[in-house]
Amino acid sequence: MSTLDEESAPLVAASAAGARDDRCGSRRRARAAAAAVLMVLGTLAATASSVGSPENAPSLGAASAKPPEAPRTCAPVTHLRQSPCARAFDSALGEPRVRLEAYAACATGGGALADVSSDRPYVVPDRPESRARYDRNRGRGSDADGAGDGASADGSRDAPRAFAFVHIPKSGGSTLATRWTFLARQSDACVDEEKRPALHAGSFELNAKHPFSPKRCVVDASTDRFLAAAVPALAAEALPTGDGNGTGTANARTSLWIKGEFAMGTCDLVDAPCAYVTAVRDPVERLLSHWRYICLLGAENRRGWPEAWRANRKCPLDAVSFWEAGRDSPWGADNAQGHPESLVARLAPGGDPGSTCALEAAKKNLAARCVRFLLLDRMDDGVERLANVATGTGAEGAGTGRDANASAAALRPFAFSASVMGRRWLRVASRRSGPDFIVNAAAVVAMTPENEARWEAANAPETRRRLAALVPNSRALFAFATARYEEQWDEPFEGC
Repeated sequence: MSTLDEESAPLVAASAAGARDDRCGSRRRARAAAAAVLMVLGTLAATASSVGSPENAPSLGAASAKPPEAPRTCAPVTHLRQSPCARAFDSALGEPRVRLEAYAACATGGGALADVSSDRPYVVPDRPESRARYDRNRGRGSDADGAGDGASADGSRDAPRAFAFVHIPKSGGSTLATRWTFLARQSDACVDEEKRPALHAGSFELNAKHPFSPKRCVVDASTDRFLAAAVPALAAEALPTGDGNGTGTANARTSLWIKGEFAMGTCDLVDAPCAYVTAVRDPVERLLSHWRYICLLGAENRRGWPEAWRANRKCPLDAVSFWEAGRDSPWGADNAQGHPESLVARLAPGGDPGSTCALEAAKKNLAARCVRFLLLDRMDDGVERLANVATGTGAEGAGTGRDANASAAALRPFAFSASVMGRRWLRVASRRSGPDFIVNAAAVVAMTPENEARWEAANAPETRRRLAALVPNSRALFAFATARYEEQWDEPFEGC
């Protein structure tokens, strides 16, 4: 996991043994269940002392077992720190790379950190809970119905000031992630290393030749930095917000932007109203695209390819075998591509993505008041609608002149503003985050005749049927998303 690129494209590694007959696509091998139980139920001190040593550190992630086949109770959590995966936040458990592997495994319901007795997917808190939590942090009371003391007519307490983009691989996320950087720059979110060193260390580092360099504008929820620096920095970060009476305390456009595969739940770490955005894609198309990108094209300099593949200059797995390996293997060196049900796992991390418990949690999250999602096959429409999503009424810190422009832009945080960004940067941002701009150059690299034939075979009806059988929950979640795509745009958009 430490080698994930800045746009969080997952890697591929060696194949696993053959697939089992598992209609849910998520039953785990039980042969190491006892080891998992000992790891999870052992004392934290004992775990920390053993995992912290260099020779034992990899056992936290790569060598750990996935959950046993025994049924588990459904027990969702509504705060990220309640998740068993949050134990990876403890620096005493090892190096960031090792902890990230363990966190990634736990996010799909497995690994040493997962709860072996219950399925614990993350669910966005409902409005009363999130309001009460925010009020406690701000020293205000809260009514049982969530209205609370000092509830403002302008909605300043509910208007999101932080935005987390949940990147689901090969679903149009790289294009949206690029847009995220421009929006962060526009909203005055770029981080000064001297003034905010912790948040700077936890943010994406841009290429030295990038026009924003050395600016860091977006918090990293994908790579080692997520656990090494981003989580501690977010816990200490307090954004300027309204005081509940419509009077702002600082620059109205100052905000916080997060992106990455592990972004779901990070709003719980931010002391401000926060919202999520994601993009989803037909699951079978996503599996094929991911396999093509990593296996056939050898993208990102063949990252994650084992030595045998590199020596032969070929990934030997067909599309079904590739994803059977992701489903059946323990997370780590032999399974860096992840679970085929990543759509569910990224939106409801911590649960078994093949379970009904995780599926229902993911549905609830997509339908939450603080979530908006785009469909890859309607990306232009989604980006336009997202740009028109409004938060608050603009009373907070309105000011005049440029401040007024900034406040107006803050009302629609996902829209580019020429008055704030400047016309030159508006042109650059519009072009580089548009539908025709290629973010992943490997996507347009020509394939060899052999790989063209493999790609054609992968698109055969029988192969597609077998791939669909690997992702029943993702298909159900995608159908749910498609059905409520229009409805979401008519609903209030609030922080959670």
